[in-house]
Amino acid sequence: MLFKLLSVYAMNELDKVQAESQLVRRCRSEKWSMWSFESGLQTLSEELARYLESHSNVDIHTGACCTQLQFTQDKVKVV
Repeated sequence: MLFKLLSVYAMNELDKVQAESQLVRRCRSEKWSMWSFESGLQTLSEELARYLESHSNVDIHTGACCTQLQFTQDKVKVV
């Protein structure tokens, strides 16, 4: 799928229109979900962080290296 999308850039204008319309038809027929963010995709991570920080049992550490995830019955610890 990614190759098909990337190959659109190597086509002439007519081929691009045909490929894009095929993708649109497939998208509609398979009922793909599409989302956009007015201020960009980073809005998602910023709002998620804001929501999580409002909970007293959540600590968010940015700029830290994650080398391991430890799963227990009731939580996940980032190491």
